[in-house]
Amino acid sequence: SNVLAASRVFAKVLGPDDLALSFLPLCHIFERMAGYYVVLLLGGAIAYAESIDLVAANMDEVRPTVMCAVPRLYEKMHARVMDKVAHDPALRQRIFNWGLGVGRELFRHKVEKSGPGLLLKAGGALADSLVFSKVRERTGGRLKLFLWGLSLSFGQKLSLGRLLNLPCIFMQPSELLKLRKLRKSPVVNTTCFIRKQA
Repeated sequence: SNVLAASRVFAKVLGPDDLALSFLPLCHIFERMAGYYVVLLLGGAIAYAESIDLVAANMDEVRPTVMCAVPRLYEKMHARVMDKVAHDPALRQRIFNWGLGVGRELFRHKVEKSGPGLLLKAGGALADSLVFSKVRERTGGRLKLFLWGLSLSFGQKLSLGRLLNLPCIFMQPSELLKLRKLRKSPVVNTTCFIRKQA
């Protein structure tokens, strides 16, 4: 019943043209359900990473549209991006930080379901062109969503999803509801929480 319930939610964003990249073992229930049964039920394909150390290279190689993993992988990706930015010239750092600020404001409007104003929308398009699209390209350039089992520490950041301007799907909505900032966000059913890109 979990697979069928999740499939009804994922059917809105996943289908036969999608490719998932997986690196978790299939004995992991999260991977078995979300990254295997659901993807196959909806007609998608699955590519398996050669190893944890080669996930980044495999993302560039297979260009997945969906990725299912544990928060630690996304934290490492986020740290890698931030480390690169720290070594960029000062102007690039300022542009990146400006883009993050715009992304945070757009994200806040999405959560609050309020209209971002014309100036913020224009800033968002520029930030996407100058910052977010370059980061997305390093993930293969086709990612439509990230899927993860939520840990509160990572959920409070939500930095990677904001950084890539991607929809985020969380498992374990009972934990998600503990996050004060997201209490207004809809819980789609008892299995999944989904935030769709506007």
